[in-house]
Amino acid sequence: ITCATPIIMADPMGFYKRNGLNVEVIRTAGWAVIRDKSIAREYDAAHMLSPMPVAMSLGVGVAQPVPWAVAAIENTNGQAITLANKHKEKRDPKDWKGFRFAVPFDFSMHNYLLRAYVAEAGLDPDRDIQIRAVPPPEMVANLRADNIDGFLAPDPVNQRAVYDGVGFIHMLSKQIWDRHPCCGFAASQEFVKTNPNSYAALLKAIIDATAYATKAENRKEIAEAIAP
Repeated sequence: ITCATPIIMADPMGFYKRNGLNVEVIRTAGWAVIRDKSIAREYDAAHMLSPMPVAMSLGVGVAQPVPWAVAAIENTNGQAITLANKHKEKRDPKDWKGFRFAVPFDFSMHNYLLRAYVAEAGLDPDRDIQIRAVPPPEMVANLRADNIDGFLAPDPVNQRAVYDGVGFIHMLSKQIWDRHPCCGFAASQEFVKTNPNSYAALLKAIIDATAYATKAENRKEIAEAIAP
């Protein structure tokens, strides 16, 4: 997902090394796996959905509370509700009773935004629709197979559904809550307190990479660096 760009690019483009760090960036499939590996202390820091560190710190969805901090919000907006093409005449969420939706994770802004959106239309998100956690790379296939009626997901998954001709973008998430947080750069409280200088250097590397990625003229270079 594109909001992880600064964390990824900081490795091949030297932002970590410039700050005196030896960082191993590990590609991990699935938010639950990221959470579990983080709790198991396999990761010092991670790209997470911003509600995940809060849930982990509260002990929600895990065996016991493990304190993690949201060091920085990595992006705002950038999500969308995509529906299957067969629902082009059902643009009013009041007509979505019985719909099956996918979100990336239970503890995600996507889940909360979808719930708020349908609730404002008068539907009970727990009774009138089904919401299931599906890894974003699998959402388009599920939409094509008619396993779901739609999803609220990050860029570029929505555009992929359009490109493949299986869905259309119903609404951008910023139309529900403009400037809403989504993903965040998170670190364990243990790492922050035990290695404050390393943590500060790590956060600076991420901030520097984010500032570089914000400039449009740098994006082709960045895309070439992170594509592999």
